[in-house]
Amino acid sequence: SLYTQLGLKNSDLDICILTECKEDSKGILEKLKVIFTNLGMKNIVINYAVHTKVCLCTFFDEKEQIDVDISINCEGLLKNVQLFKICDVIDERFRVLVIAIKYWIKQRGIDKGNTVDRMINSYSYILLLIYFLQIQQPPILPNVESIKDLLKERNEHDKNLMESEMFWFKDQEQENKIIKNQLNFPCTNKNNVGRLLVDYFEYFGFEFNYENDVISSRLGHSLTKKEKHWEKSLMCIEDPIYSDINKGNILYPWCYEGIINEFKLAFIKTTEFQKDFIQEVCQPLKEFNYLPPLIYPPIDKFYKRQLLENYVKTLKD
Repeated sequence: SLYTQLGLKNSDLDICILTECKEDSKGILEKLKVIFTNLGMKNIVINYAVHTKVCLCTFFDEKEQIDVDISINCEGLLKNVQLFKICDVIDERFRVLVIAIKYWIKQRGIDKGNTVDRMINSYSYILLLIYFLQIQQPPILPNVESIKDLLKERNEHDKNLMESEMFWFKDQEQENKIIKNQLNFPCTNKNNVGRLLVDYFEYFGFEFNYENDVISSRLGHSLTKKEKHWEKSLMCIEDPIYSDINKGNILYPWCYEGIINEFKLAFIKTTEFQKDFIQEVCQPLKEFNYLPPLIYPPIDKFYKRQLLENYVKTLKD
Protein backbone atom coordinates (compact mmCIF):
# COMPACT_ATOMS: atom_id res chain seq x y z
CA SER A 1 0.00 0.00 0.00
CA LEU A 2 2.93 2.32 0.64
CA TYR A 3 4.20 1.73 -2.89
CA THR A 4 0.79 1.90 -4.61
CA GLN A 5 -0.59 4.61 -2.26
CA LEU A 6 -3.79 2.57 -1.90
CA GLY A 7 -3.61 2.03 1.86
CA LEU A 8 -5.77 3.31 4.69
CA LYS A 9 -4.51 4.74 7.96
CA ASN A 10 -5.15 1.42 9.73
CA SER A 11 -3.96 -0.86 6.92
CA ASP A 12 -1.91 -3.90 7.87
CA LEU A 13 1.71 -4.48 6.87
CA ASP A 14 2.41 -7.14 4.22
CA ILE A 15 6.01 -8.36 4.07
CA CYS A 16 7.33 -10.68 1.37
CA ILE A 17 10.77 -12.16 2.03
CA LEU A 18 12.65 -13.33 -1.07
CA THR A 19 15.32 -15.92 -0.32
CA GLU A 20 17.32 -18.61 -2.11
CA CYS A 21 17.30 -20.74 1.04
CA LYS A 22 16.32 -24.34 0.21
CA GLU A 23 14.33 -24.75 3.45
CA ASP A 24 10.57 -24.78 2.91
CA SER A 25 8.65 -21.60 3.71
CA LYS A 26 6.82 -23.11 6.68
CA GLY A 27 10.13 -24.05 8.32
CA ILE A 28 11.46 -20.52 7.89
CA LEU A 29 8.27 -19.01 9.29
CA GLU A 30 8.37 -21.36 12.31
CA LYS A 31 11.81 -19.95 13.15
CA LEU A 32 10.52 -16.40 12.69
CA LYS A 33 7.61 -17.22 15.00
CA VAL A 34 10.07 -17.96 17.81
CA ILE A 35 11.85 -14.65 17.19
CA PHE A 36 8.60 -12.65 17.14
CA THR A 37 7.39 -14.39 20.31
CA ASN A 38 10.58 -13.33 22.09
CA LEU A 39 10.02 -9.77 20.81
CA GLY A 40 6.60 -9.69 22.42
CA MET A 41 4.42 -9.88 19.32
CA LYS A 42 0.84 -11.04 19.94
CA ASN A 43 -1.55 -13.47 18.22
CA ILE A 44 1.20 -15.16 16.21
CA VAL A 45 -0.27 -17.71 13.82
CA ILE A 46 1.19 -19.65 10.89
CA ASN A 47 -1.34 -20.67 8.26
CA TYR A 48 -0.99 -22.56 5.03
CA ALA A 49 -3.87 -21.51 2.79
CA VAL A 50 -4.54 -24.38 0.40
CA HIS A 51 -6.75 -22.21 -1.84
CA THR A 52 -3.93 -19.69 -2.41
CA LYS A 53 -0.95 -22.05 -1.92
CA VAL A 54 0.68 -19.46 0.34
CA CYS A 55 2.14 -19.94 3.82
CA LEU A 56 1.73 -16.88 6.07
CA CYS A 57 2.93 -15.83 9.49
CA THR A 58 0.55 -13.27 10.97
CA PHE A 59 0.85 -11.35 14.22
CA PHE A 60 -0.10 -8.11 15.97
CA ASP A 61 2.50 -5.54 17.02
CA GLU A 62 1.09 -3.90 20.15
CA LYS A 63 3.68 -1.13 20.22
CA GLU A 64 2.93 0.04 16.68
CA GLN A 65 -0.73 -1.08 16.79
CA ILE A 66 -0.50 -2.84 13.44
CA ASP A 67 -1.31 -6.29 12.01
CA VAL A 68 1.54 -7.89 10.09
CA ASP A 69 1.53 -10.64 7.42
CA ILE A 70 4.80 -12.26 6.37
CA SER A 71 5.21 -14.61 3.40
CA ILE A 72 8.26 -16.32 1.91
CA ASN A 73 9.05 -16.18 -1.82
CA CYS A 74 5.50 -15.20 -2.71
CA GLU A 75 6.25 -13.50 -6.01
CA GLY A 76 2.55 -13.26 -6.75
CA LEU A 77 2.38 -10.54 -4.11
CA LEU A 78 4.94 -8.44 -6.01
CA LYS A 79 3.05 -8.93 -9.27
CA ASN A 80 -0.22 -7.93 -7.59
CA VAL A 81 1.42 -4.71 -6.42
CA GLN A 82 2.56 -4.00 -9.98
CA LEU A 83 -0.93 -4.68 -11.33
CA PHE A 84 -2.49 -2.17 -8.93
CA LYS A 85 0.22 0.37 -9.71
CA ILE A 86 -0.40 0.07 -13.45
CA CYS A 87 -4.18 0.42 -12.96
CA ASP A 88 -3.55 3.56 -10.93
CA VAL A 89 -1.34 5.02 -13.66
CA ILE A 90 -3.93 4.22 -16.35
CA ASP A 91 -6.79 5.99 -14.57
CA GLU A 92 -6.74 8.19 -11.47
CA ARG A 93 -10.31 7.15 -10.57
CA PHE A 94 -9.00 3.68 -9.71
CA ARG A 95 -7.16 4.86 -6.59
CA VAL A 96 -10.13 6.84 -5.26
CA LEU A 97 -12.46 3.88 -5.78
CA VAL A 98 -10.04 1.45 -4.11
CA ILE A 99 -9.70 3.62 -1.02
CA ALA A 100 -13.50 4.10 -0.79
CA ILE A 101 -14.15 0.36 -1.15
CA LYS A 102 -11.42 -0.61 1.35
CA TYR A 103 -12.89 1.80 3.90
CA TRP A 104 -16.40 0.45 3.28
CA ILE A 105 -15.48 -3.24 3.70
CA LYS A 106 -13.43 -2.56 6.84
CA GLN A 107 -16.22 -0.55 8.46
CA ARG A 108 -18.81 -3.18 7.55
CA GLY A 109 -16.66 -6.09 8.75
CA ILE A 110 -16.55 -8.02 5.47
CA ASP A 111 -12.80 -7.93 4.85
CA LYS A 112 -11.62 -10.72 7.16
CA GLY A 113 -9.88 -12.79 4.52
CA ASN A 114 -8.55 -15.67 6.59
CA THR A 115 -9.29 -19.31 7.35
CA VAL A 116 -11.01 -18.41 10.62
CA ASP A 117 -13.50 -15.72 9.61
CA ARG A 118 -13.94 -17.15 6.08
CA MET A 119 -14.45 -13.85 4.28
CA ILE A 120 -12.67 -12.58 1.18
CA ASN A 121 -9.92 -10.02 1.74
CA SER A 122 -9.41 -6.52 0.37
CA TYR A 123 -7.33 -7.88 -2.53
CA SER A 124 -10.38 -9.81 -3.77
CA TYR A 125 -12.60 -6.72 -3.60
CA ILE A 126 -10.03 -4.84 -5.69
CA LEU A 127 -10.12 -7.67 -8.24
CA LEU A 128 -13.90 -7.19 -8.37
CA LEU A 129 -13.31 -3.49 -9.01
CA ILE A 130 -10.78 -4.15 -11.78
CA TYR A 131 -13.19 -6.54 -13.49
CA PHE A 132 -16.04 -4.05 -13.10
CA LEU A 133 -13.97 -1.26 -14.71
CA GLN A 134 -12.98 -3.60 -17.54
CA ILE A 135 -16.60 -4.35 -18.50
CA GLN A 136 -17.70 -0.71 -18.59
CA GLN A 137 -18.65 0.72 -21.97
CA PRO A 138 -16.23 2.01 -23.02
CA PRO A 139 -13.74 0.10 -20.79
CA ILE A 140 -11.80 2.01 -18.16
CA LEU A 141 -9.10 -0.64 -17.64
CA PRO A 142 -7.58 -3.27 -19.99
CA ASN A 143 -7.71 -6.98 -19.22
CA VAL A 144 -4.68 -8.25 -17.30
CA GLU A 145 -3.70 -10.69 -20.04
CA SER A 146 -3.04 -7.78 -22.42
CA ILE A 147 -0.52 -6.16 -20.04
CA LYS A 148 1.22 -9.32 -18.80
CA ASP A 149 4.49 -8.42 -20.57
CA LEU A 150 4.51 -5.00 -18.92
CA LEU A 151 3.76 -6.62 -15.54
CA LYS A 152 6.67 -9.00 -15.98
CA GLU A 153 9.06 -6.23 -17.06
CA ARG A 154 8.13 -3.91 -14.17
CA ASN A 155 8.33 -6.76 -11.68
CA GLU A 156 11.87 -7.65 -12.79
CA HIS A 157 12.80 -3.97 -12.73
CA ASP A 158 11.67 -3.57 -9.11
CA LYS A 159 13.31 -6.83 -8.01
CA ASN A 160 16.63 -5.57 -9.38
CA LEU A 161 16.18 -2.29 -7.53
CA MET A 162 15.45 -4.17 -4.29
CA GLU A 163 18.65 -6.19 -4.67
CA SER A 164 20.62 -2.96 -5.14
CA GLU A 165 18.77 -1.34 -2.19
CA MET A 166 17.63 1.51 -4.47
CA PHE A 167 13.91 0.60 -4.51
CA TRP A 168 12.77 3.35 -2.15
CA PHE A 169 14.90 6.01 -3.83
CA LYS A 170 13.46 5.74 -7.33
CA ASP A 171 11.72 8.68 -8.97
CA GLN A 172 8.04 7.69 -8.83
CA GLU A 173 6.93 10.36 -11.28
CA GLN A 174 9.49 9.15 -13.80
CA GLU A 175 8.39 5.55 -13.19
CA ASN A 176 4.78 6.51 -13.97
CA LYS A 177 5.84 8.19 -17.22
CA ILE A 178 7.68 5.04 -18.28
CA ILE A 179 4.59 2.92 -17.62
CA LYS A 180 2.33 5.34 -19.53
CA ASN A 181 4.69 5.32 -22.51
CA GLN A 182 4.57 1.52 -22.62
CA LEU A 183 0.78 1.41 -22.44
CA ASN A 184 -1.56 2.00 -25.33
CA PHE A 185 -4.95 2.27 -23.69
CA PRO A 186 -6.81 5.53 -24.34
CA CYS A 187 -9.88 5.77 -22.10
CA THR A 188 -12.92 7.74 -23.24
CA ASN A 189 -15.23 6.74 -20.38
CA LYS A 190 -16.07 9.94 -18.44
CA ASN A 191 -18.29 8.56 -15.65
CA ASN A 192 -17.38 10.17 -12.33
CA VAL A 193 -16.22 8.29 -9.23
CA GLY A 194 -19.59 8.57 -7.48
CA ARG A 195 -21.47 7.07 -10.40
CA LEU A 196 -18.95 4.24 -10.75
CA LEU A 197 -19.07 3.41 -7.04
CA VAL A 198 -22.87 3.19 -7.01
CA ASP A 199 -22.83 1.06 -10.16
CA TYR A 200 -20.19 -1.19 -8.54
CA PHE A 201 -22.53 -1.83 -5.61
CA GLU A 202 -25.46 -2.48 -7.94
CA TYR A 203 -23.58 -4.81 -10.25
CA PHE A 204 -22.23 -7.13 -7.55
CA GLY A 205 -25.35 -6.86 -5.42
CA PHE A 206 -28.00 -7.50 -8.06
CA GLU A 207 -26.62 -8.19 -11.54
CA PHE A 208 -23.67 -10.59 -11.55
CA ASN A 209 -24.61 -14.25 -12.05
CA TYR A 210 -22.82 -15.89 -9.10
CA GLU A 211 -24.61 -19.18 -9.69
CA ASN A 212 -22.98 -19.89 -13.04
CA ASP A 213 -20.17 -17.40 -13.73
CA VAL A 214 -16.57 -16.68 -12.75
CA ILE A 215 -15.16 -13.16 -12.36
CA SER A 216 -12.04 -12.99 -14.54
CA SER A 217 -10.04 -9.76 -14.55
CA ARG A 218 -7.36 -11.73 -16.39
CA LEU A 219 -9.57 -11.84 -19.49
CA GLY A 220 -11.86 -8.90 -18.79
CA HIS A 221 -15.02 -10.98 -19.14
CA SER A 222 -16.76 -13.70 -17.19
CA LEU A 223 -16.09 -17.41 -17.57
CA THR A 224 -18.41 -20.25 -16.58
CA LYS A 225 -17.85 -22.31 -13.45
CA LYS A 226 -17.95 -25.38 -15.65
CA GLU A 227 -15.00 -24.10 -17.70
CA LYS A 228 -12.92 -23.69 -14.55
CA HIS A 229 -14.31 -26.79 -12.77
CA TRP A 230 -15.37 -24.58 -9.87
CA GLU A 231 -19.03 -25.65 -9.75
CA LYS A 232 -18.96 -26.21 -5.97
CA SER A 233 -17.88 -22.65 -5.11
CA LEU A 234 -20.47 -20.00 -4.27
CA MET A 235 -18.37 -17.03 -5.41
CA CYS A 236 -15.68 -17.52 -8.03
CA ILE A 237 -12.96 -14.86 -8.38
CA GLU A 238 -10.11 -15.92 -10.63
CA ASP A 239 -6.69 -14.69 -9.53
CA PRO A 240 -5.28 -12.86 -12.59
CA ILE A 241 -1.71 -13.84 -11.75
CA TYR A 242 -2.30 -17.50 -10.83
CA SER A 243 -5.43 -18.34 -12.78
CA ASP A 244 -5.93 -21.75 -11.14
CA ILE A 245 -6.62 -20.05 -7.80
CA ASN A 246 -10.18 -19.10 -6.85
CA LYS A 247 -10.02 -16.23 -4.34
CA GLY A 248 -13.68 -16.80 -3.39
CA ASN A 249 -13.25 -20.46 -2.52
CA ILE A 250 -12.75 -19.64 1.16
CA LEU A 251 -16.34 -18.43 1.73
CA TYR A 252 -18.85 -20.18 3.97
CA PRO A 253 -22.47 -19.93 2.71
CA TRP A 254 -23.57 -17.38 5.29
CA CYS A 255 -20.46 -15.25 4.67
CA TYR A 256 -21.26 -15.26 0.95
CA GLU A 257 -24.84 -14.17 1.66
CA GLY A 258 -23.62 -11.44 3.98
CA ILE A 259 -21.28 -9.98 1.36
CA ILE A 260 -23.96 -9.93 -1.35
CA ASN A 261 -26.43 -8.32 1.04
CA GLU A 262 -23.87 -5.66 1.94
CA PHE A 263 -23.54 -4.79 -1.76
CA LYS A 264 -27.33 -4.57 -1.96
CA LEU A 265 -27.56 -2.44 1.19
CA ALA A 266 -24.89 -0.05 -0.06
CA PHE A 267 -26.72 0.41 -3.36
CA ILE A 268 -30.11 0.89 -1.66
CA LYS A 269 -28.71 3.41 0.82
CA THR A 270 -26.89 5.50 -1.81
CA THR A 271 -29.74 5.59 -4.35
CA GLU A 272 -33.26 5.12 -3.05
CA PHE A 273 -32.56 6.70 0.34
CA GLN A 274 -29.78 9.13 -0.65
CA LYS A 275 -27.66 8.24 2.38
CA ASP A 276 -24.25 9.84 2.97
CA PHE A 277 -21.47 7.40 2.01
CA ILE A 278 -19.16 8.00 4.98
CA GLN A 279 -21.75 8.55 7.72
CA GLU A 280 -24.44 6.09 6.66
CA VAL A 281 -23.20 3.56 4.11
CA CYS A 282 -19.90 3.04 5.94
CA GLN A 283 -21.22 3.15 9.47
CA PRO A 284 -19.70 0.35 11.58
CA LEU A 285 -21.73 -2.82 11.40
CA LYS A 286 -24.23 -2.62 14.26
CA GLU A 287 -27.75 -2.97 12.84
CA PHE A 288 -27.22 -6.73 12.68
CA ASN A 289 -24.31 -9.08 12.15
CA TYR A 290 -24.38 -11.40 9.16
CA LEU A 291 -21.82 -13.68 10.78
CA PRO A 292 -23.26 -15.72 13.67
CA PRO A 293 -20.89 -16.31 16.61
CA LEU A 294 -21.28 -20.08 16.19
CA ILE A 295 -19.65 -22.11 13.45
CA TYR A 296 -23.03 -23.27 12.19
CA PRO A 297 -25.38 -21.17 10.03
CA PRO A 298 -28.87 -20.20 11.22
CA ILE A 299 -31.44 -22.99 10.84
CA ASP A 300 -33.75 -20.82 8.73
CA LYS A 301 -32.08 -20.46 5.31
CA PHE A 302 -34.13 -17.31 4.63
CA TYR A 303 -32.82 -15.64 7.80
CA LYS A 304 -30.48 -13.16 6.07
CA ARG A 305 -32.99 -12.28 3.38
CA GLN A 306 -35.58 -11.45 6.02
CA LEU A 307 -33.08 -9.30 7.90
CA LEU A 308 -32.36 -7.35 4.73
CA GLU A 309 -36.05 -6.85 4.03
CA ASN A 310 -36.72 -5.75 7.62
CA TYR A 311 -33.83 -3.30 7.52
CA VAL A 312 -35.02 -1.74 4.26
CA LYS A 313 -38.48 -1.35 5.83
CA THR A 314 -36.99 0.59 8.75
CA LEU A 315 -35.28 2.89 6.26
CA LYS A 316 -38.60 3.54 4.53
CA ASP A 317 -40.26 4.33 7.84
